[in-house]
Amino acid sequence: MKNVILSTILTVALGASFVSCRETAEKAKETTEQADEAIGEAAEAVKEVKDATGEVIEKAKEAGDEVKDAAEDAANKIKDAVKN
Repeated sequence: MKNVILSTILTVALGASFVSCRETAEKAKETTEQADEAIGEAAEAVKEVKDATGEVIEKAKEAGDEVKDAAEDAANKIKDAVKN
């Protein structure tokens, strides 16, 4: 009788172990998929920031060139005004 009870308890314990391991594996797989998705989203956000930063830098260079040209024009006009 003791052997039957012990065998039953052992069988239940092993069954619970396998179910628990399977659930843990499924949760790990889900977590990995979520992490992959988050990494993909982060990479996309970084790319968007990089693109936006490049655009800002390009516009800043253009604005700097325009200011430089305007300053040169103003200096030339002052020189012309002084000569006359």
